[in-house]
Amino acid sequence: MTEFARVADHLPGMAVELQKRGVPIAGAPFFRYRVIDMSADLVVEAGIPVADRVDLREPLFTDTLPGGRYAALTHVGHPDELMAVAARLLDWAQDRSLIWDMEPTPTGEVWGCRLEVMMTNPAEEPDMQKWETILLFRLAAEPKAGGADNRRDGDGETRDSGHDQTRDGGDDDVRRGP
Repeated sequence: MTEFARVADHLPGMAVELQKRGVPIAGAPFFRYRVIDMSADLVVEAGIPVADRVDLREPLFTDTLPGGRYAALTHVGHPDELMAVAARLLDWAQDRSLIWDMEPTPTGEVWGCRLEVMMTNPAEEPDMQKWETILLFRLAAEPKAGGADNRRDGDGETRDSGHDQTRDGGDDDVRRGP
């Protein structure tokens, strides 16, 4: 089992814990990439959206995803294709002189908010080629001159959004969507 699969495996337990507490799930589960270093480890959290803060025991926790401008791209296909899809979104923004909410560091790229939202329930659709995933990458507060503002252009788009989340070092939840 890959380390990423271990993070994903937190989602069912998180959903059960929320259900036991009577907390309604407010959206699709997601992965939040905190630190990306493709030559080393990634820091990734798994999350489930809820409408309000929830008191949880460790290792679960509640947090709020930052609002702001996000570049978004919807992908339908196998999750193994997401690295190439993310590269397309990164290139799209670079071509438009958009700046990410990301800080390069010696340990990797530290992202203000970079999400993969899983819109398809694998229990309902086992064919991974039909899975829908929305990539949401937060843009820096101020775009460079000539940057896009809440418009669709080609494969990517920017949108305003905000989110609340519950996490387990590998667990998040989102709400107040785009």
